[in-house]
Amino acid sequence: MGSIILQHLAEHYDLSGGQIAVVIQNAAVRAVRRGDREVSMADFVMACNEEMRGNFDERAKAGF
Repeated sequence: MGSIILQHLAEHYDLSGGQIAVVIQNAAVRAVRRGDREVSMADFVMACNEEMRGNFDERAKAGF
């Protein structure tokens, strides 16, 4: 498998700490569903893109 390039992810995706945690979990689920024991760069990119599509407001919100 290829390596994960964190610098690329950091430069292309503006994610909060919570969003990064979700991305890691979703990327891992992708790998498991595919039957792999390793998470690929493609898994991370797809999970980042999905998380960004779910981010409707660029401003961070706290509370309700």
